[in-house]
Amino acid sequence: MIQTIVVTLPGPQGVSGWTPVFALENADNRTLLHLTDWTGSNGNKPAVGYVGAAGLVTDPAQAINFAGRGITSVSQNEAADLIINYTDGTNATIPAYFAPMFAAAEQVANDTRAVDETAEWIETTRQQMQADKNTTTQAKEDTLNIFGSAEQLNQRMEETEGYRDQVLGAAETLTTAVDEWVGSKTQTLGRAGAITQFGRIKINRVLLAGTSIANAMISAMKGLVGALTKEYGDSGNRTHHLGMLGGSYTNTHLGWKKQKFGGFAFTRSRGESTSTPLSFGGYIKRAVLRYSKETDGGSFEVHVDGVLHGTVNCNGTQAYAQEYVMSWESLAYRTIELKAPASGFAYIETLDLCQDEMGIHFLDASLGGSYIGNFYSPGAASGQMAATIAPVGFTGLDSVFNNTSTHFKPDLAIVTWTVNDAGRGMTEFANNFVPLYDRLVEKTFENGVPLIIIIEMGGHYSLPNSSNHATFNAIREKLLSYRNRPHVTVLDWHAKSGLATTDAAVLEKLAYRYYPITALNVGAATFTGDFIHPNSEGYAVLGDMLTVVSGVSSQGRQGQTYLKLLGEATSTPALAPNAVAMHSSKLANMVGFQRVANNGFGMPRTYRVVGQSKNRYTERNEALWYSAEEINYAAVLHDYITSSGTSDEYGPYRQLNNYNQYMEPTSTSATYPRMMTFTIVVGPGSWGYAVKNPANTIFLPVDIKGVTLSSPGVVTGSNDTDRPQAFHFTVAAYGGSGNLFTYMSGKFYAAYCTCTNFACIPGRAINARRSLTSQLIMLSDLPAQKVIPNQTYVETINGKTVEKVSIQGGMIYKPLATGDKFFGMYRLQNRSAVDIRTMALNGTVTVGAYDEKYGGPLLATTANPIWHEAAGLTNAQAGFTYTIVGYIPTNSSSAPLQIFMFAGSNNAEWRLALDGTWTDKNTAYADLSAGFHHNGEPIAITFTLPDTTQFDNRTWALRVRFGGTAGANGRWVLCEGSSATV
Repeated sequence: MIQTIVVTLPGPQGVSGWTPVFALENADNRTLLHLTDWTGSNGNKPAVGYVGAAGLVTDPAQAINFAGRGITSVSQNEAADLIINYTDGTNATIPAYFAPMFAAAEQVANDTRAVDETAEWIETTRQQMQADKNTTTQAKEDTLNIFGSAEQLNQRMEETEGYRDQVLGAAETLTTAVDEWVGSKTQTLGRAGAITQFGRIKINRVLLAGTSIANAMISAMKGLVGALTKEYGDSGNRTHHLGMLGGSYTNTHLGWKKQKFGGFAFTRSRGESTSTPLSFGGYIKRAVLRYSKETDGGSFEVHVDGVLHGTVNCNGTQAYAQEYVMSWESLAYRTIELKAPASGFAYIETLDLCQDEMGIHFLDASLGGSYIGNFYSPGAASGQMAATIAPVGFTGLDSVFNNTSTHFKPDLAIVTWTVNDAGRGMTEFANNFVPLYDRLVEKTFENGVPLIIIIEMGGHYSLPNSSNHATFNAIREKLLSYRNRPHVTVLDWHAKSGLATTDAAVLEKLAYRYYPITALNVGAATFTGDFIHPNSEGYAVLGDMLTVVSGVSSQGRQGQTYLKLLGEATSTPALAPNAVAMHSSKLANMVGFQRVANNGFGMPRTYRVVGQSKNRYTERNEALWYSAEEINYAAVLHDYITSSGTSDEYGPYRQLNNYNQYMEPTSTSATYPRMMTFTIVVGPGSWGYAVKNPANTIFLPVDIKGVTLSSPGVVTGSNDTDRPQAFHFTVAAYGGSGNLFTYMSGKFYAAYCTCTNFACIPGRAINARRSLTSQLIMLSDLPAQKVIPNQTYVETINGKTVEKVSIQGGMIYKPLATGDKFFGMYRLQNRSAVDIRTMALNGTVTVGAYDEKYGGPLLATTANPIWHEAAGLTNAQAGFTYTIVGYIPTNSSSAPLQIFMFAGSNNAEWRLALDGTWTDKNTAYADLSAGFHHNGEPIAITFTLPDTTQFDNRTWALRVRFGGTAGANGRWVLCEGSSATV
């Protein structure tokens, strides 16, 4: 059914004043551009029809589908430009398209004037003949002259018709030009690509290839993939880079050497006879191993669940992306083992572990430091890498962009090579960049793969005086030239950001906005900081562009997965207590759901769902539980992480590299292994974790929902988000009593081990002495948000070991502290362990009535002196750290707090300054609480007493005084140590 949309489109004026009339028609869910008529002139009208690929067509089935973008009008301006106007308010211009038409039309006008002039001359001659009544002979001669002029007229008329034919020919190419332009601007997704049409009914592969700018976890490119996954689902298919086993492409992993090559992500692994077998596991239905052939290759075995599945031969003429495919009828946990060859080498590239759900499969071929020339020249080996084997011709590029395998061919490809290539100069641009990009574009066109080319922001190459500014511009112009290809969309991130300007002042402002630089001289092209990798502001510019072409919006951070998980979520009775297993994914979203269950020791514990954790072996999100009663058997490991001194917006973390540590969990016999679950919070990127028996001789087998599997070796995983994420796995611990041995590699925020078979964050810890007493070591005063209510803390104070309990809800203000201002309050377990004194109130004291606010009678003084005092301090306390704790019961923020030492025998006095030093009585008193509106809230000040020289063998009294001569007075306590203790 054809339905004409009631929108007529005025077209540009054609030959002899003809104006085409366009209409948009909907036909079977297609939008067609129909040239229905010509108006405005006389004579024979030009042809009509639909806009087709090679011009006007009469068959609607052959017409171009303009459904991807609505057209409101087609017009021309005085400069002879063709203008196409779209429904979203944008337009596109083909410069000087009608110039040839105008030139031909001008010639027509000139010829027409010549004809008119000849006709006028003929008429004048005729009139003159009649008027003068010339002789017949003269008339005959004049007539012959007239016929001669008429013959010239006919010749001129024929020439004029020829010009008109040229003009008509130019008009006929109008639809072709419109087709080419529209084809160059309405490509890839646009809400009409393969992904947006079939996102929920098929597996959609998205290939990302580029530099560290694309590889960054905060990159807009990966944000797009995340948004597509959220919109259209996760296929459960994961492509593992076998050139980055163990988290690096330079180290050796289990005897497999990494090797630079010209294919996917530019790295692969090479195994030899001495290499240890590689083991991979997961819940999968299909697995695809990609490998290479080289002349020195050998054959290696592939085992599935301990049984030989097949043999792979890597010997032969160089070839990349060869496939060994394994598939099964149903989804189940399977272990895949690769055994190195007895002779020759095994070259392995990637391994796809697939669950084949409907959704997105992300093929991440981005690599920091790469450039497109790596397909020709991967570079020399470094570190422990194997020597590079040079790629032959386009072998490498074709293995990625001319790969039409049903297990690989992308539904969308995104490429970003720009900045790193610019840094290699014009010779590299001409010899490698141009031919490689030309072939990339051609092969994706031949294979029907939509292609998004992103022109990266130029960084310091944006500076006009940068050594490679010209190369960057040449690359940018080359990439822009691909816009006329029907399958290509070019996103000029550089221009959109504004960095294409040559205005030095504007460049400087944009540089500071988009990059983490600390200084910049635009004229000299010098800078400090990172002027290559954008910050989040820079990526946001590209994010907006990707949203337009894809129709999906990237999401921001979805919340913290670390300490924020332990929020005050309330319990919900939505499920019966034992409706589902503790590790069920059905509970993953039921934050606050609470249950009492027995742990591995048979002890009942109360657990509450606080979030999600991904089971490393099932790759499914399961419930993450919290229990205040459960014990963390990895407390030493956890404390090592959180005491690193490095932190970010999510809290303390430690970057570990092959870190080895004995930890507390005890194991038992192989017949009755103890199930221990390791729950970790890791940052973006790859991670590795291994658990061995106490003798550090064997890897402990993995237990999944009651099924014990074979030894997994190092457990690896990848956090593909831009925030911390929780993972967990369960091992069957056996091998005799003693501490287990662990190995860790990656960015860790937390490490927990519980005697459970589900993910759990414990609220208690077991210390290094293997005591079950719940104690934590205090290295310094803890900020309030880190204090665990009712927790026992152990602190070394002036050489003495002291135990104290945090007061639940206790919070105290420290006006002299830098950074955090609010800290915890504590109660001594043994008040004789350290020096603690109640400071006596001096002055004329009056006991007032009971006060609801302060929970007791108010004490008032009616005469000076007014202070609280701790007497009897001698040289024995000189140089010790003390803290006074109390409150100023006033609503005034102007009540100054002063601390001073006084020796009455000779009226000696030392006054505490804001910097913690002591000055003599000739110095003014320092206000130690200025600017804080007390309102009766607790306050504490930590200081070091004067040294022995200032003590001078005298007995001193420490006094605390605040402004005013009368009013309520709080209670003050003096205690050794740096924390507020009562």
